Amino acid sequence: MRLRRAFVAIAVVALAGIGVSIWLLQKEPMNLLVITLDTTRADRLGCYGYQGALTAAMDSVASEGVLFDHAYTSAPLTLPAHASLFTGLYPPEHGVITNGRARYAASNKTLAELLSESGYQTAAFVASFVLDSRFGLDRGFEVYDDDIRDTSHHDDLLHRERNGSAVVNSALVWLERRSPGPFCCWVHLYDPHAPYQLHSDQFSDRFAGRPYDAEVAYVDHQIERLLRFLKETGQDANTVVVVVGDHGEGLGDHVEENHGYTLYNSTQRVPLIIKDPRQKSAGHRYAAPVSVVDVLPTLCDILGQRTPKGISGRSLFAALQGGPVDPILCYSATDDPFLQEGWCPQRSLVSDRWKYIRTTKPELYDLETDPGEMQNLAATHEAKLLEMEGALATMERGMTRQSSQSVQLSEQERRTLQSLGYLGGANSGAGSVGESDVSLTDVKDVIQADVESRRAFEMMHTGELEQAISSLRSTVARTPAHASSRVFLGEALEITGDLPGAIVSYQQALEIKPDHIDALVRLGAAYGTRGDLPKAIEYFDKALLINPDSVSARFSLGRALFYQGKFSEAAENMEFAFKLDPELPGIRLTLSEAFAQSGSPTKAIPLLNEELIRDPRSIAARIKLAKVIADDQPQASLQLLEESLELNPADPEVVFTIGLLYLKQRRAAEAMKYFQKTQQMQPGHPGLPDALEQVESLFNK
Repeated sequence: MRLRRAFVAIAVVALAGIGVSIWLLQKEPMNLLVITLDTTRADRLGCYGYQGALTAAMDSVASEGVLFDHAYTSAPLTLPAHASLFTGLYPPEHGVITNGRARYAASNKTLAELLSESGYQTAAFVASFVLDSRFGLDRGFEVYDDDIRDTSHHDDLLHRERNGSAVVNSALVWLERRSPGPFCCWVHLYDPHAPYQLHSDQFSDRFAGRPYDAEVAYVDHQIERLLRFLKETGQDANTVVVVVGDHGEGLGDHVEENHGYTLYNSTQRVPLIIKDPRQKSAGHRYAAPVSVVDVLPTLCDILGQRTPKGISGRSLFAALQGGPVDPILCYSATDDPFLQEGWCPQRSLVSDRWKYIRTTKPELYDLETDPGEMQNLAATHEAKLLEMEGALATMERGMTRQSSQSVQLSEQERRTLQSLGYLGGANSGAGSVGESDVSLTDVKDVIQADVESRRAFEMMHTGELEQAISSLRSTVARTPAHASSRVFLGEALEITGDLPGAIVSYQQALEIKPDHIDALVRLGAAYGTRGDLPKAIEYFDKALLINPDSVSARFSLGRALFYQGKFSEAAENMEFAFKLDPELPGIRLTLSEAFAQSGSPTKAIPLLNEELIRDPRSIAARIKLAKVIADDQPQASLQLLEESLELNPADPEVVFTIGLLYLKQRRAAEAMKYFQKTQQMQPGHPGLPDALEQVESLFNK
């Protein structure tokens, strides 16, 4: 009897240990819906206690599932955080440490790959360019819908987005049309990211003065649409739903308004709610710290998948049944302060009670008595500080780091990060608190200046130019270590026509951070405006050494080469930029001109046709297309020009181009008629003297 009981006990422990329980006895696999909330603070949801929230859909998931009160992200940045979520690895382990300069290329399988291999239909619907397939998270997804057509941030590709309604519309179409069988569907909602909208058409004045809360409410409405679909189609009883944030938002806490530079809980504590319709602990709240890296192993247990070896996350399966989970120290990292400004990177570690932040001036907080992290105890609790630093260093030494070659770094950036132990190697894991960081500026000392400069940048683009320049000059004077304020000031000075002043400002930014890509590109463009093309090209080349995928640098280099008459090289660089960002305003027109001048006019034709589909009233596209097809399709060419003339009868360039077409056909009388008309409209047209001379020669023959 004792032996039998022992076997039974061992069997029960084994099943619980791998998270199988009676879940695996169910014949039909469970579906999975993962909803990731970009830039969403846990403390702004009703289910997390926020009285001003309008989050009924997420609250309902919490009431039917398990809510994790203290879930922490691995990084306050979208791409690294999502990479952790779908791999169970921290940023140093998966190699993606920032947005836009990295691609997930690790050997570790993603959640989508694991489920796809088990017969799941997989689809993802993302709302921001920062999660574009080129960054590697499309692995394992049969459908990866990253069609971002918004160009409101035309000069900032990483902030291109589409609203939650469009994302959910696409997801619902796929859910309705998919084949029978289990599915894994990921829906990414980006709306709470700045700039915020009030959505007054939907909420009237309910959120007056609270646009961030309005965005969260808008996202909740989109989630409600997904949940309603599951219920109406009878799939809610067979679908695991996960609602999780990638990172939060500063909203002025600790000065930071957005995210990326600090590791306070305003950007680190995120919503995490898991609803399994089979679980018996609906409405349970789990209080101990958990990390986004725990999501993958938890879902593997829920769905009966084998958890990959060598990951940092641990399963929260027991918590879904109301039980305890082994405690963990939650790790987070951001290198953006260094990559953007040359300031000290940050690392943090959170236990049940304590929060430690490794930076030039280390921070220690007692979360039990100071959940807002307002009182830094580093100076008065040295023993605890050393204990937390020791734990952090031990954790980092135990990480199997992926090659950082996946991140585009300048040699200077790479050497500095290597010496500080942030890329692995001999110095990985500081030996004592802040020992290797004392040479770098602490974010705390410059974050106020950063906020002020970004506010001035917004003023600059809302017409308050003089106020913006005044504010930026003040910031520059007070903050020697802030490169971006000098870049912003340069842009403002360019708008006023002060090109020499702008060049000086850009050069000052590069003295602070020689690898500042925006400063390099802006300085190159300023020299291009001045007419110094070799100098412009020099700076564009420097920017591309740091990030070969910089759209602005690549496109600007192409234009500079074009003006030098190096049309083939220009076309090559512009085509590269076009592949990176087909939505870049004017790219089709500019690239088509480069193709035409470089002897590849046939390559220009599809680009110009696309441009006319996108903008049927584009006169520039009609003129360029008419010129390209003039030899082979003279009648179609003439029709395009006549259409342009109908759109704008007062455009001298259209009139002149019609004259050129007749001249090409040796129809002197018709050509002269349009050249004379051009002369009346624009007496100084640069092409007229040569055109009139050619017409006269035709008349004289």
